[in-house]
Amino acid sequence: MADRWRCALHVDDLLSSAECIPLHEYAKTIHYNAAVYSFSHRTLVLLYWTPAPTTHDRHGSEQQPNQMTRSASDWVHSTGWRVFHQEVRLKRDSTPVHDLIATFRRCQLSSMYIATNRLLQLLEESNMSLFPKAKECATEVCAPVDFTRPAGNIQDLNWDKVCAISASPEGSGGVFFVDFKENGIVVLKSSATIAQEIYAVKLQQRLGIPCPDFRMIRFTDEEFTAARTKLLQMSQSDGALNIKISRALDRPFWVVMQYISGQSLEECGQKCVSECFNIHESSGAKRLSQFGRLIMFDAAINNFDRAPVIWNNEGNARNIMLGVESDAELGNQPRYTSVFAIDSRVVSISLSTVAGKDNMMRYLNKVEAFLKETREVAGSVVCSHPLPASLNRLVEFVERVSLLRFTHEQIQKVVCGIVNAARALSELPLTVWQSIWMDCASLVEQDWSGVWIDSLASVDVNFLLEVQRVVTASLQTV
Repeated sequence: MADRWRCALHVDDLLSSAECIPLHEYAKTIHYNAAVYSFSHRTLVLLYWTPAPTTHDRHGSEQQPNQMTRSASDWVHSTGWRVFHQEVRLKRDSTPVHDLIATFRRCQLSSMYIATNRLLQLLEESNMSLFPKAKECATEVCAPVDFTRPAGNIQDLNWDKVCAISASPEGSGGVFFVDFKENGIVVLKSSATIAQEIYAVKLQQRLGIPCPDFRMIRFTDEEFTAARTKLLQMSQSDGALNIKISRALDRPFWVVMQYISGQSLEECGQKCVSECFNIHESSGAKRLSQFGRLIMFDAAINNFDRAPVIWNNEGNARNIMLGVESDAELGNQPRYTSVFAIDSRVVSISLSTVAGKDNMMRYLNKVEAFLKETREVAGSVVCSHPLPASLNRLVEFVERVSLLRFTHEQIQKVVCGIVNAARALSELPLTVWQSIWMDCASLVEQDWSGVWIDSLASVDVNFLLEVQRVVTASLQTV
């Protein structure tokens, strides 16, 4: 796909030498019959880069033209430009070039490429060489990512120093591991739910739940262009990776996150999970408590994509990371650190409709029942048989992904973490919930077609406060 789009005709050539020549005549002057044939099909795809005319959306933010179709984006994104498209149906075979130039100028376009699908198809079938003046992209060989080097700093990154890129095999394809020569690995992520995720991370940090540090990159930042240009150039030798990057980074806001050295709960296996959650070591008991705090946090924000305690799903053990670091005192042998939450997000239930209110009541009842069951187990001295439904789902989840079945003592430590997190949530004042929302809003000064404000609007503080109310009442029940 990348080679196909390098055959585009650069409009700068037209401006300088062919303003009044019909397109099909211009094609003859460069001696490509394929171009003559394709132009006679009367369809052009115009690709151009910003600055382009802006409008204002309903929020008062500047709104850019619609992005171009995916079929055209793969090569053009590899140039590192922010691009848009416009398809033009020619009125006659001999449409003068100057008519198109006038259109370009009315749109205040800085640069332009012209191509046709039929031309690309012919070039691909006949293995023809590219046009002499086509813009070439620098290609660099991408080395393997060294996953033993987490970056010590995610704030000041020199994207020219990127030496390797790898796409995460999990999720929807918007997560990449980027290796910097001198700094180490960071995680770069684009997401349609970015504001919900950032709110969740900020709440985690407030509650002391281990999670990766993060910062944003906005489309208005110079770093935005530098990062995309470098990553697309670095991935030119890997077509599949290049397409993943071009599609994933086709969003106005990204997140750079700390890379956590370790394994997900799903990857660890019975031996590793048993060592991590060893109840006979204080660090193991601490991690079990962290696991419980994470479970309660998910219940508070309706984050169903992790441990299936109050949700009827299989859960996602890939979003539970067991951190590992080398221990110099043990000859650099790995040791477990903390249980980290990754890919958290707030999933609010709308209160604006009757159905939404009914769903809210059902969810609040689930949270209340879960906390009641948890407190019963917390107060028991011996193992209760059978376990309450919610905790039984948790035990079966861990056993299914790791083959380790929690003992009663381990469950008690998890329950202790759940209760402690519930208390911490109940003590959060209203101003904290609101200030986190305002902090998220202040991260973006210039929105893109309402992407940020629409994402943030889905974080309903009233929903979170309703859950908090139920949590508080459940803790007060004797």
